[in-house]
Amino acid sequence: MKKIVLIPLLQLLFVVAGYAQITVSPTNASGCAQADGKATVTVNNAAAGFDFEYSLDAVAYQASNTFDKLKPGNYKANVRDKNTQCVFSKDFMIGFGNTDKDCDGDPDSTDCNSNDPSIHHGATEIPGDGIDQDCDGIDAQTWYRDWDGDGFGDPNRTKIANTQPSGYVANKLDCDDYNTYYQDKDGDGHGSLVKVPCPGSLSHDDCDDNNVSVHFQYAFFRDGDGDGYGDKNQKIMLCTLVPPSGYVRNATDCDDSDPKVYWPKSYWRDADGDGFGDPGNKILVCTSTPPSGYVSVPGDCNDNLVLYFDSDHDGYGGPILMACNGVSNNLDPDDHNPKVPVTHPSTANRNGQPQAWVVIGADQFALAAYPNTFAKTTRIQYAVPLEARVTIKLYDVLGREVGTIFSGQRTVGTYTTDYSTRKLSSGVYYAKLVATAGGKMYSQTQKLIKTD
Repeated sequence: MKKIVLIPLLQLLFVVAGYAQITVSPTNASGCAQADGKATVTVNNAAAGFDFEYSLDAVAYQASNTFDKLKPGNYKANVRDKNTQCVFSKDFMIGFGNTDKDCDGDPDSTDCNSNDPSIHHGATEIPGDGIDQDCDGIDAQTWYRDWDGDGFGDPNRTKIANTQPSGYVANKLDCDDYNTYYQDKDGDGHGSLVKVPCPGSLSHDDCDDNNVSVHFQYAFFRDGDGDGYGDKNQKIMLCTLVPPSGYVRNATDCDDSDPKVYWPKSYWRDADGDGFGDPGNKILVCTSTPPSGYVSVPGDCNDNLVLYFDSDHDGYGGPILMACNGVSNNLDPDDHNPKVPVTHPSTANRNGQPQAWVVIGADQFALAAYPNTFAKTTRIQYAVPLEARVTIKLYDVLGREVGTIFSGQRTVGTYTTDYSTRKLSSGVYYAKLVATAGGKMYSQTQKLIKTD
């Protein structure tokens, strides 16, 4: 028998007898599809001269006794002697270590969803999909830059965050993030306070965005006396073009309690009391009544001398006062007839001269008024020396007829008529009496001064 045959036989007998043992040292895997378990196969108590090779299950044999990237499961480690081709085996198992069933690198103990590898700590969030990919308890959101602070975001400038960053909003409606636009419903170019993404108005000064005619608030002033002029100290601001009841747009009334005055009036000094003021001595007063010593009619050529109208140019004046170009007496009882004698009673006129008495002759008519500076009513007195048709009319300084005081038939006598001038403005007027009797016409004129 050859010696070469005896050696393998002895070796086989040695192994079978149990003097050699296989030890497997496994390292648990994580359980992922990408295996990471490891196993080392060791033969113990083997005699010298053996040359082993190793295999797991039915995989080809290799010289190395180390196997890695093993999935969890049951394995059979095979050891073969190259010389004898004798194989002996040992079963072992790769178990789960720190379990990560979905192989996402996040252990099942901390993974908020161990069945989905896209969900784990550190994962990239998909904003707004309702899923918490990074396991931080919040679904991240896309936020949009709101540079102009109008509440609308720029769709091209974003941030992903769990909570709203400063200067960002949740919507992406803004078409121009550098300008704020305001709603302009009435299309007047003026916006309201309502912000819109675009388009809109760049202004926000429209107080009524439903009325194209109104943009701003307007000032209205209290008109307490109803004269159409407002009090500057009683102002309200309203978004309308129509003044509310009791208010007007202007603020020029200097006395809102007197409807006859709304801005300061001019009055002139009347030192001689003839009803005509000194044009060089004027005051402005917010009152409808002239102050004492002042009148509303200027034009006095000499405010220290009362002048009377001398109609018949005989050097003697009648009862009509003149501002200029008159005489300083009123001694003529009939200023239309230079032949009527002058009488001198004991009473003096305003210049210290005798006051004329009215002499009523066969063809003489007289006309007078008292008071002759009046505001509302004056008393017209006239004398009729013979039965006649009498008409008394009132004229303004331009000769326009403004009223009729009396018109009718009169017998001989003296008459009085109270005449209201409420509808007339202040100024100078003339009352003219015209009488027709016996085919003749007679006339008298009286100057009247009306104030407010």
